[in-house]
Amino acid sequence: MGVLRLQGETAEKAREGGVSEIDLMRLIQIKASELGHRLLRNNVGQGWVGAQTRVSHSQLVMVHPGDVVIRKALPLHAGLAVGSSDLIGLTDKGRFLAVETKTPKGRITEGQESFIDMVNRMGGIGIVARSVDDLVI
Repeated sequence: MGVLRLQGETAEKAREGGVSEIDLMRLIQIKASELGHRLLRNNVGQGWVGAQTRVSHSQLVMVHPGDVVIRKALPLHAGLAVGSSDLIGLTDKGRFLAVETKTPKGRITEGQESFIDMVNRMGGIGIVARSVDDLVI
């Protein structure tokens, strides 16, 4: 196995399990890369897109602080699918690899569990990683 290079406070937090989920993702990506694998961030979610509207005359629109107005809005879905893993990629041997990262107290959703199960059933490697040490391939 490769050596994970951590420094200072991050190394201490990783050993104690006190690292944030986003830092855990980054650390797992580093370890995977050192082992010859490639993992990419897979952001899953929904946003909105819409038409740009130019205003040629005054009009009254009530908005509140923090509001965003999108005209003719359409949903934009990001990521592979609902429940798809935080990190996806390939092992050094070319197998599909999916890693759902969770802090020690984080809970996996039904959709995330289903995605991991599907990856494993179809010959890939799907894991839930609560620490860098969980990246065992």
